[in-house]
Amino acid sequence: MGTAVASIRYALRQFRLSPVFTIAAVLTLSVGIGGTTAIFTLMDAVMLRSLPVTDPGSLYRIGDGDNCCVQGGPQERWGMFSFALYERLKAEAPEFEQLAAFQAGTPRMGVRRQGVDQSPRPLRTEYVTGNYFTTLGVGGFTGRVFSDTDDAPAATPVVVISHHLWQTRFGSDRGIVGRTVTLDDQPHEVVGVLPGHVAYPTRSRDLWTPKVFGDRDRRMRNATYYPVVGRLKPGVTIEQARAEMAIIADHLAQLYPRTNKGVGVTVQPLFSYVTGSVRPALLLLLGGVGCLLLIACANAANLMLTRAAARRTEIVLRTALGAGRWHLLRLALAESSLLTIAACSLGVMTSYWAINAIVALAPPDVPRLDEIGISMRVLLVALAVAAATAFVCGLVPATQLWSARLERTVRAHGGGGRTPRVGSMLVMAQTGLAVMLLVASGLLIRSFGALLKVDLGYRVDNRAALTLHVWDAYPQPERRALFIAEVETRIRQQPGVVAVGAASALPLSHQGSEMDPPYVVAGTPPPAPGDEPTALTTFVTPGYFEAIGMRLVQGRLFGDRDTATAPPVVVVNETMARQSWRGESPVGRRINSSLSFAGRATREIVGVVGDVRQAGLEDRPQPAYYIPIRQIPFGSVTFVVRTSGDPASAIPGLQRAVWSINPAVTFAGVETMNGLLRETLAARRFTLMLLSTFSIAALALASIGLYGLVSFSVGQRTNEIGIRVALGARTGAVLAMVMRQGMIVAAAGVAGGLAASIALTRYLTTMLFGVSAADPATYAGLAGVMVIVSALACYVPARRAARVDPLAAIRAE
Repeated sequence: MGTAVASIRYALRQFRLSPVFTIAAVLTLSVGIGGTTAIFTLMDAVMLRSLPVTDPGSLYRIGDGDNCCVQGGPQERWGMFSFALYERLKAEAPEFEQLAAFQAGTPRMGVRRQGVDQSPRPLRTEYVTGNYFTTLGVGGFTGRVFSDTDDAPAATPVVVISHHLWQTRFGSDRGIVGRTVTLDDQPHEVVGVLPGHVAYPTRSRDLWTPKVFGDRDRRMRNATYYPVVGRLKPGVTIEQARAEMAIIADHLAQLYPRTNKGVGVTVQPLFSYVTGSVRPALLLLLGGVGCLLLIACANAANLMLTRAAARRTEIVLRTALGAGRWHLLRLALAESSLLTIAACSLGVMTSYWAINAIVALAPPDVPRLDEIGISMRVLLVALAVAAATAFVCGLVPATQLWSARLERTVRAHGGGGRTPRVGSMLVMAQTGLAVMLLVASGLLIRSFGALLKVDLGYRVDNRAALTLHVWDAYPQPERRALFIAEVETRIRQQPGVVAVGAASALPLSHQGSEMDPPYVVAGTPPPAPGDEPTALTTFVTPGYFEAIGMRLVQGRLFGDRDTATAPPVVVVNETMARQSWRGESPVGRRINSSLSFAGRATREIVGVVGDVRQAGLEDRPQPAYYIPIRQIPFGSVTFVVRTSGDPASAIPGLQRAVWSINPAVTFAGVETMNGLLRETLAARRFTLMLLSTFSIAALALASIGLYGLVSFSVGQRTNEIGIRVALGARTGAVLAMVMRQGMIVAAAGVAGGLAASIALTRYLTTMLFGVSAADPATYAGLAGVMVIVSALACYVPARRAARVDPLAAIRAE
């Protein structure tokens, strides 16, 4: 113990004598440790902690196999079920203890106090079956959760609220249970409050209320609006569940070929479903910050190695006086341990602010975002990283001291030295890792740029979108049609409004109602039931195409004459025209469309419009057609408003215009079209921003490491350089000699980094768009950047060497 204390005291004295070295080493290591701690905190909250429910390993997400296999960027979009299919699965799936369905919504809530509704506002709501919480295995923080009878048609309307809403809206009032709140003007009794940090299959919600299904829901077999979650019985494997679901799907396809043919039922662990969308990005960030940590360790080890070489006289004296190798090793490890402890403390403190910044900048679809925080497990990992860092940083100089012999050290003391071999290898490794990070971020940047150049098929500038669900407010189709028309009229009268239109589903938005029913081209042999082609169907007002900026290709758009009593008409997109008419004009042709809530109808095609990216920027345009909303008044509509100025500043006036017609209407979504596009790109932008930050830090650390190596070599060879200059060596020759020495190391690192990038960036394929993982331009350009930065890092000490005064150098030696 006394020896250890003496080693620590010695290390502290050395730090006081070398403040520049100490600060540089601590800052370098804190960058790597702090970044690693921040990213691991994100990983821990999102991917490593189990879901806070009973037996989370037995919970599974059940998906519609036909829809879930549609690629939506790097992750698959899971399909949903109709209520009829959900009931059938619930009755015929013996492997599952329970199956529960749910649906998102945004009712308007007011709290009734002393007979007055206080500040009603829309809230994020989940409409769920009565067994939803028992299926998940979640109890109430206070009060109770739903029972199987709460979703019966005659049941008293009840609601369960989130812990966050209970704290923010109700002031953590434990008397909330039993109080009445109003949801869309209907009283609901609060029966419970959920615990905090409860993860569910969807984004966090404010409240939950039972979904009451009727006979109409059972008849609409292709109205797939409901996600399903289930709990397997003990002893049942996922393979058995999938096999049974396949049998059920085949049976349903035989019974209902029109709606179920080709539709499979897939089973995925709920945890994988919740975290699957962000898993590739988080793994990429973890790999990136791991490379940054290795670069920081190599840089710190090189600093310590350089410092050990500069203390040759001390080593000679200690060795001559009988100091053993273990003594020298202990001194090196004591110094590295103290440096790493200081760096770990600074890194953890820095990671606290970094985590807050990550949470603030993270896209809203990152699951379990509210659970992110530094936990005991994160601190233990930070300490483990620090211990490993201390060992690695101390091992390199300690190994050199261990293998050094006295006579070799004396000879080194007596003459000029060359670039340390281990130091060169460390700088090569730093450069290679930096190149790997640069290539990865470069590919993502090029991919992001390709996405920004995608032709959306519509315009987003100076446009606002307001989404309403008015099924309950206007149950009669005629009243819905009148309400939509009146809203358009009132909005059009607002100052600064250039155009306005409405549609049942907006591109890139999840607020509307997307459907792809089958259709048959009139005059062609009808295909077998279930083999009919499908197309995305959207109900629009005549002004929608102008408001959103879609392009008319052939024929005409809808007009005032296309009313409920006029002949049924339809406008198709270019993809549908190519698919069904193969180069011929579809204008004047007819299709037989089938809608579960509107029956079958023969519609004349009056126009063709350009394709739009409906589901995502990465997706190819799908066949689609548009129906006048006056002919089928749909209850979920998004009003697109084109303004002459900033659309965000116009939104309050647009809302007031709607409320002037019906003050009880709730907005399910209010945003600008530019904001919607930014939200679509938010996940990619977030990943790109973090990885680019790591890349820039890696580039800086690698260049500093190369600069330090060349500077140390110049210092060791000052006498030699002075003699060369005295014998007539030109300034350019000396400059070239030193530059060549550093650039050989840098070039070897760049070559190794490019080779490793070619081998590893194939794992980026699913995150790229419009660029290959082996894109030669990206590799060449970023290798060139690394070479230029390396040349600048070498030039500064090389320039200093070229200006050496030979007399001063010889006298100093």
